[in-house]
Amino acid sequence: MITFNHNPQFESARQTCLRKMIWIFAFLWILPFLPKGILHAKETETTKTIIVMGAGKIPKNDTAAAREIAINESLISAVGQAIVATLPVEMINTNFFKINELIYGQTRQFIQGYRVLSETKLNDNYRVMVEVTVAVEKIKTQLANIGLDPDKKELPKIVLLISERNIGDEKPQYWWKPGLPVQKNATEKVLGEILHKQGFQIVKPGAVPSEMQVAGLDTPEPPNEAVLALAKHYQADIAIIGNAFAEQAANTMGGDILTYKGIVSARALRAETGEETAATYKSEVGAGADPKAGGREAIIRAANIAGEDIASKLLTALKTAKKESAHITIEVKGGHLLNHFIKLRKAIAEIPEVQNVQVSEMRAGVTMLVLNYPNVANQLAKMLLKKSFDGFGIHISTISEDRLVIEIIPANQREAPVQKEPSMQ
Repeated sequence: MITFNHNPQFESARQTCLRKMIWIFAFLWILPFLPKGILHAKETETTKTIIVMGAGKIPKNDTAAAREIAINESLISAVGQAIVATLPVEMINTNFFKINELIYGQTRQFIQGYRVLSETKLNDNYRVMVEVTVAVEKIKTQLANIGLDPDKKELPKIVLLISERNIGDEKPQYWWKPGLPVQKNATEKVLGEILHKQGFQIVKPGAVPSEMQVAGLDTPEPPNEAVLALAKHYQADIAIIGNAFAEQAANTMGGDILTYKGIVSARALRAETGEETAATYKSEVGAGADPKAGGREAIIRAANIAGEDIASKLLTALKTAKKESAHITIEVKGGHLLNHFIKLRKAIAEIPEVQNVQVSEMRAGVTMLVLNYPNVANQLAKMLLKKSFDGFGIHISTISEDRLVIEIIPANQREAPVQKEPSMQ
């Protein structure tokens, strides 16, 4: 048994030793409750410095081997934490096997440097605390190489409602009259291809139900209320409404070749608010002996430049909205309930105007989310209260202008707090 003399020097040494032991055992006690090895993370532009803990079993009194095992475990934990901070939880959950192959197969290539801050031997285990600098840009590149691009953002879903009238048509052609089969015209096909190449998702609508009673659906230029109703019916984020037509132009060439002017006019409306976010008006000329073919050529030419124009304007509007969005932090208690947490995070991401939901920190029973949202956190809380969750509920305990604290309440918990309408603190 170790004993200390009772003079001031030995007493001071004893207290210092006790404090160190208390500190070490405190870390060891909370270790099982932490996400594997994570204690702290600091962001930089291309790297992430993380303090982690690792342990190694001492084989045949070989302390050096155990120390190496503990350090390797720490490096793996640090890379794992960097991946958690980079990818959405749902993507990690779905691709866990691929990500594990990436981590365990080539961990060292993602480590820019490390240093052991503290180490101790406890029974037959050797434990270390290590500061690890992880090359996050290299991780992002490797994730993209296996099909997990953390920077790839899903652009809004668009439904196209463009009526078209070519030369010789008695009336405009359009697909949204209830009860009629859907047949896209040339303008919609051209616009759809251009927008899809830019990353937008183009909705392929089915026939409008006959029972859908919205005024204006039987006209080639429906009012905004009808357009927004159709967008919501097809679960689109944006509706592009407009018209395209061709007419004979004044110029001619020879006796048989005539010219035709094609005009495409369109505007984009946000399904949630009805706000117009982009508009275009373009014209082009086609030529030919056949009026139908010449008119169609003119419409397609106009549709090409109109499509490029409105796609560019939509992308600009989305970037502007992203810059104007506020930065909101959500502290989720009960984050260790992974299935419930994944559902909650998905529900948050699906709220209109919420962007870039990311995990910023994980600790015992708590996960920190950060996101962009153009309104205050109180409005976000109200939207969340309207959501229903399978197997659990939520309690929003704290609300400030840019922060929420949400507790996950499992359905089988007896005395879950009653959620009231949130108010600003």
